[in-house]
Amino acid sequence: MNAIHRLSIAAMLLFVTACMTQEPPSAESQAAPDADFSNYKTFAWADRPSDAPPLTLFEQRIRTAIASEMAKRGYQEAKEKPDLRLAYETLAQDKVKTNPFQFNVGMGSFGGNTGGGVGVGTSGVDAYKEGRLNVRAVDAETNKEVWLGTVVGRMKGETATDKDIAPLVAMAMEKFPTRPH
Repeated sequence: MNAIHRLSIAAMLLFVTACMTQEPPSAESQAAPDADFSNYKTFAWADRPSDAPPLTLFEQRIRTAIASEMAKRGYQEAKEKPDLRLAYETLAQDKVKTNPFQFNVGMGSFGGNTGGGVGVGTSGVDAYKEGRLNVRAVDAETNKEVWLGTVVGRMKGETATDKDIAPLVAMAMEKFPTRPH
């Protein structure tokens, strides 16, 4: 197999890989600098307006995943006098990403019969939906936000299952403080 043939195969593999690659979801979090999480043991959900519609299946899945993450970290759900009140928001928005992909390779020789050249150039526009999940923890006594976790990523479709939601919630809450045992 000559060098030009190998280069063209490598260019094709690189192009296919670039087309198939999607950015994984990204997560970040922040805690209030004066929050002492060792004082928090229990949580409840933030109050919903009395005229709010019933929780959707999607919202129930998010709540279940958040409650599971809280339990893993040593917090207990409380109906009365919780230390923390939890809330979450979801957002889906249309995004457009341009991809000015180019790949160029050249070879040559001085005074011989060697030559070469591979050039791939394509650009494209990728329209997709980006989803965002914010998880908030508010000190129930002071009513101040003490922690915020966010995960952002490309949505796979219009609906989400437990298998889709649980890992995303885990990413958003990855740095939520664990209670000492």
